[in-house]
Amino acid sequence: MRTGIRLAVAALIIVAGFVGFRMAAGNPILLEDVQAVSHGGALVGVTLTIRNAGPPDRLLSVDVPGSQMALLKSENTNPVPVPASRTVSLAADGAHIMIGGLADPPQEGRLIPLVLHFENAGPVKTKARFSAPMAMAGGAAGMTMNHGAMGSTEYDVPEGEPAPSLSLAAEPTAEGGFTVRIAAADFTFSKEKADGPHEAATGHGHFYVGGAKIGRVYGNSAEIDGLPAGEHIARVTLNTNDHRTYVVGGQPVTATVILSVE
Repeated sequence: MRTGIRLAVAALIIVAGFVGFRMAAGNPILLEDVQAVSHGGALVGVTLTIRNAGPPDRLLSVDVPGSQMALLKSENTNPVPVPASRTVSLAADGAHIMIGGLADPPQEGRLIPLVLHFENAGPVKTKARFSAPMAMAGGAAGMTMNHGAMGSTEYDVPEGEPAPSLSLAAEPTAEGGFTVRIAAADFTFSKEKADGPHEAATGHGHFYVGGAKIGRVYGNSAEIDGLPAGEHIARVTLNTNDHRTYVVGGQPVTATVILSVE
């Protein structure tokens, strides 16, 4: 019994030393909830969550062994900013990963290896679990979806309902971040009704920077800091309680503003 206890303690010491080595090597990036889903034909889309416990970073590219194509799709094809000490998502309605021409057709439950390359953290390996596309009436934040079924993630405002509109402005903060001011007309923000059924001109916003999904907004402002230097596109969409994007006159209700970080 004592020998078993000594072995367990030794194992804990080894694990602790390994964790310390990873942090000392300057890799604070943790990838979670990595999911792959068919986008039709030979295309596979990947979504995931990025936890950055370190300084500002950028996701530059992705490699997928055994594939003919691996692309990071983002705003204006720019690297995806990963703010310091923050969790962001690569989601189907924002920046995400597209894979084409895998050597073996993916089957339900298959693990697809990926290597994500960050500007500061360097390469980070992970695996995406493949699953069939999900039929959905309205997409939850961060949920994967088939591009061929994107219509199910939008809500066309019919005649007789208020038609929301949106504009944004950005104000720098004393801490070096930004307050994004959200001016929504004919629309009511409601945190209490999120995830519930649709009600006319009611819902919340989805907030993105450089294509990375920062989270939801339930009022007339959103905060962001810890961005890497450069210009970043901040974007907000207005969404129904069940997360569909409002569409007026054939156009999603969305607005952008540029955040410039020195």
